[in-house]
Amino acid sequence: MEWNHKGCFCTVITADYLHYALALNHSLVRFHAMPFYVLVVDNKIEEKAIKSIFSNLHFLYLENINQSEIAQKIIKKYQGVYQDGLRWSPKSVLVRFLLDSYAKVLYLDCDLYFYNDYQFLLNELDTYNIILT
Repeated sequence: MEWNHKGCFCTVITADYLHYALALNHSLVRFHAMPFYVLVVDNKIEEKAIKSIFSNLHFLYLENINQSEIAQKIIKKYQGVYQDGLRWSPKSVLVRFLLDSYAKVLYLDCDLYFYNDYQFLLNELDTYNIILT
């Protein structure tokens, strides 16, 4: 059964974790070419060369997702003070941001790598609104 909903994957990184996000994306596109959004919370990424390899990859930055009050509070609390907190805390904000454009959003930690088809996860989202792993 092929996933027929408009959906995407996403993760949150600091720029020094870019290699993890690229490896994760490599594992994802082997099975499905869904959009993959990477929220980079500290520095800008040189996107041009990366996008020439992975056309499904999209980079977001804090200024892209800071419209909500909770996003602004998280950014104010952690930016420039605690990078790990800034990387860990905006997951729900990112997912909420993407749900404005996509019917299904799968957040993945950037250090995952898929060796087999993950279609079963996509199928579960046809029945359930949220999946925790």
